[in-house]
Amino acid sequence: MHRVYILEQGTYLRKSGNNLVLVKERTTVDEVSLPQLEHLVLAGFISLSGAVINALVQHRVETVLLDRNFGFRARLHMDEHKHYLVCFDIVDDSTRNKVAKVLKGYGYRVQKSVFECPDLTEKHFLKLKDRMESLIDQTEDSVRYYRQCKGCLRDCELSGIGDLPEIKDFQVI
Repeated sequence: MHRVYILEQGTYLRKSGNNLVLVKERTTVDEVSLPQLEHLVLAGFISLSGAVINALVQHRVETVLLDRNFGFRARLHMDEHKHYLVCFDIVDDSTRNKVAKVLKGYGYRVQKSVFECPDLTEKHFLKLKDRMESLIDQTEDSVRYYRQCKGCLRDCELSGIGDLPEIKDFQVI
C-alpha cells in the first residue's frame, strides 16, 4: 500500500500496463504499481493522460492536486454508491409502518421486513440510519444494515417468488 508524492515540475504521468510511469523530458523517472497505490499527491504542474485518470478511478486511488506552493486545488474523490439490505424487527405496528415508509424513500420492499436500498452514498446511508434510530424503540426493536458490493449481488440466489437485486453499473445524473 503506497502513498506517492510527485513534486517534480513539468513531469507527465502515463499508464503502462498496471503501472503509472513518471516521465520528464522524454525520460522515464520512475514507475509505480497501480494495484499497490492508495494515495497520490500531485504538486504543481504535472500532466496526466486520460488513461491515467481512468486508472486512478478504476483502482480507487485517492488523488490530491496541490498548487506549486502546496495549496489545495482539488481532490479526485470516490463517492462510491453501495447496495444495502435493511432488515427490521419492530414491535409496535405504528412504528413499523413509519419505518417502512421511510425505507420506501431509499429503496424497495423485497419481504415484509426487508428492504433493498441500492445506490446509497455513505452520506445517504448515515441519514437513513439516523432516521431509523429516531423512530425505533432501542430497547425492543432492531434494524440491521448489510452493506453489499456489486460482486456479492451478482451471487444472490432466489427461491420462490420475487426478483433478484437490480445491478446498475452506472448512474445517469
